[in-house]
Amino acid sequence: DSTLPAVAGYPYITVPMGQVEGLPVGLSFIGPKWSEPRLLGFAYAFERAARAFSPPTYAPNVLQWRPSRTRCGY
Repeated sequence: DSTLPAVAGYPYITVPMGQVEGLPVGLSFIGPKWSEPRLLGFAYAFERAARAFSPPTYAPNVLQWRPSRTRCGY
């Protein structure tokens, strides 16, 4: 949860770490105040080394879905 670091004024970044049962999981980095450049460097280095990003998959287009006549009752 990023609420506490944000309220306290600490920089916070999350990068892709992989997947668990098909769902994306992230790794969060929190740094001291004014450490944004260093924190971005850590996040960038991890992201490059882990290569954990996977493009999203989308559900079929609902506009192409046609209800079954038997299910809708007509």
